[in-house]
Amino acid sequence: KQVAASPKPRRAKLAPKGLSQKCVRGLSYFFASVGCESLIFHCRPVRQRTIALSDLETLQRLKSLCAACSGSFEERLVAAVDALRADYGLRCLSAIKVFVRSATQHWLGRDLHTPSWPLSELEAILDARRRLQAARGNVMIGGCGLLYQCTITEAAELWARIRRAYLEVCASVPGCQVSRRAETLDRAEAAFATHRRRMQELAESRQ
Repeated sequence: KQVAASPKPRRAKLAPKGLSQKCVRGLSYFFASVGCESLIFHCRPVRQRTIALSDLETLQRLKSLCAACSGSFEERLVAAVDALRADYGLRCLSAIKVFVRSATQHWLGRDLHTPSWPLSELEAILDARRRLQAARGNVMIGGCGLLYQCTITEAAELWARIRRAYLEVCASVPGCQVSRRAETLDRAEAAFATHRRRMQELAESRQ
């Protein structure tokens, strides 16, 4: 007697880069996000994957427009946003949210993210980016290899500047609870303290 072949297991769909999924109260939601320099562009989570894919196409178009333009990053982004507004209208810009990230792995074990703004508030976004970049200085400083580039004392001073600039940016966002953000930073810094001390010991042993 011939035995029927068992059905082949279905392969899970590979999500395209920039499309993420999360589960809330047993329901799946999809959302698109794209990084460009130190900015992260994202759209609200939606139940339908096709809508999230459409959002992703819009974000990818924004990034490609920015890459195609000439000038400084700010000039290229302004030109890209103007082009996107011409194609999709102002409503599209309000639906895209943007936050600024800063490399803070040395202190927190992860990047630091500001509150988000709608893309239509471009000047506020760029102002926050300028503040954090001015506090951090060299774009390469702030990651896990920080102590190869500066001393332990300089790293502590750098973190104080970044933290202060970050909280000032938070204070400029209506409705943002700065005290809660500060508490979150304290907890993250304390949770990563053991690893940070180990990095400091390694740096001292190289001297």
